[in-house]
This record gives sequence, C-alpha cells and structure tokens, in this order.
Amino acid sequence: MPLLNGFTPPAPFPEQDYHLETPVGEYDLNFCLDVPDALSTPGGVLLVPPSLHAVPLHAQLSSNPALFRYLPVSQFTTLTSFLTFLEVFRLDPTRLLFAIYDQSLLLASEDDSPTSPHRLAGLIGVLKTDTHTRSTEIGPVIVLPDFQRSHVMTHAAALVLGWAFDDLKLRRVQWFANERNEATGWDVWREEGREKIAELVAREVKPRTLVRSAATASAE
Repeated sequence: MPLLNGFTPPAPFPEQDYHLETPVGEYDLNFCLDVPDALSTPGGVLLVPPSLHAVPLHAQLSSNPALFRYLPVSQFTTLTSFLTFLEVFRLDPTRLLFAIYDQSLLLASEDDSPTSPHRLAGLIGVLKTDTHTRSTEIGPVIVLPDFQRSHVMTHAAALVLGWAFDDLKLRRVQWFANERNEATGWDVWREEGREKIAELVAREVKPRTLVRSAATASAE
C-alpha cells in the first residue's frame, strides 16, 4: 500500500505595503523574548526596530545591489517588496530586525536627530531564536557602503551580543557567513575564535563566556 503524502505548498505571501503608516506604538514586533526600545553606544551606533524607517532603508538598499550578492534574499526593487519582506520577517516570532544609525556623524542642527536618514548605516537582526535552548543566530547583517570598514559593524555586533547574553541570558549566539564574502572577515573570525577558544578552555571558562568572548574578540 503506497504511503500517503498530502502536502500542499503554501500560497505565495501577497505583496502589499504592510505597516507603511502604522504608528510606532501600534506596530507589534512579535518577538519571542523581551525587546529593548533601543540599543546604543555613546557616539557609536543606535539600534532601533525598523518599523518607521522602511522608506529611507529601501532607498539605500535599492541603490546598492552589490549588498545582496551573498544574502539569501534578492534585491528589493520596489518599496512594496521591501515592506513585504519586513512583514514576513516580523511574523516569525524567532526573528527580529534593527535599523543601524551612526551616532558619530556631525550634522547640521536641522538634521541632527538620532534617527536622521543621514545617519542610516544598515540593518542587523537575529533569527532562529530558541527559547528552550536559549540560543539565536545573528542575521541578516547589511552595512551600507559609506559605513563599511568603520566602527559601525563592531559596535552593532557588540550591542546585539550584549543584549543577547546579558539581558536575554542566552547561552549561544552564532553567525553564519559565506566564506567567499571577504567583507565579513570570515578568516579573522575563524582564526581569532580558535585562539580564544584554546585560551579560554585552558582557563576553564564557562561556555557562555567562551562563545561571547570568541565573537567579541574577533569582531574587534
């Protein structure tokens, strides 16, 4: 008797201008753990959920197609496609996105707000968050060209790690990158991680500190 497999592929998620005009107080982040209003380093970067920043984010992302070369998503050719991506991401409670704003820039007084579009530096998020194993994965990570090879990536990653380990009390944070993407510093992360792991094992440091130190040391 043949086995029964009644699987039906889900219908494509409809593209719409999701939450384009939703007030920030009514935008449900839908994340499985506590979410801060913002994360920041003095004079460094500010991380905030991107619900009110979709239009300037799309303008930057759509004008830099090379940013998507190593990502599992295609370039967002329209604002609607980007808003749909944000909504699909939001509906999964294991995922959360932050917009990155560079706080080190000196701007004219009329533009000098913490979330001025001139400060917009990219996106960073977490996914595959597991409340049982107390683990998560950093991603996606997109740093706009004008802010690459600066403090932005180091500060943003450190903020997410601090939030994950210190505030959420997670045990593991991982980050996967394409080994052909030299901009991620993959070789540096791997070699620094090996050296730090060997050093910490010799000191019999707890596993939580091991993971955080390996990631933090390699990012710096």
